[in-house]
Parts: sequence; C-alpha cells; structure tokens
Amino acid sequence: MALPQLPPELLQHIGKYLDNQDLSSFSLSNRQLHWRLFYPLFDRAIAKQSESSQNDDECLVSLFFHAVKHNSTHIAQYLNDRDDRINLNGY
Repeated sequence: MALPQLPPELLQHIGKYLDNQDLSSFSLSNRQLHWRLFYPLFDRAIAKQSESSQNDDECLVSLFFHAVKHNSTHIAQYLNDRDDRINLNGY
C-alpha cells in the first residue's frame, strides 16, 4: 500500500511525531499527502503563532486577510471549517 492511501487518522498519527518543518516537508512530498495533512499543519501553525505573539482571534484574522490577498480558496475553506468564528469587527 502506498503512503497516500493510508487512512487519514494514521497519517495524522505519524504527523504527531514530526516537528512543524518536517511535517510541512512531508506534506509537500505528495499532493495527496498535502491535502490529508493540510488541516493539522495549519492547526499547528495557528497554535504556535498564538503562543508566541498573537491570540487566536488575531492569528485567524491575519490568516483570513492572507487568504483574501492571495486568493487562496484552500485557506478560506480551512477557516470556514473551523469551529471558532473570525471576528472582523474593527478591521
């Protein structure tokens, strides 16, 4: 069985043992892997950014504006699928 055909849960479990850089590289090695690991990778990036300098809301707003600026439907879909809602009041 090829790696991209593994169940998503197993790929995400493998991803837990990789640091952010390695997970990103792993996800870029194959298009199917990229799409299976896209959400966990962005979840990690948001958590890391929130810890270092911004709260979750600021980080999500920044990501939203990045998606708009670069016309990224994938990032917009990711943001739409998250449980929390982005508060754009004041922007």
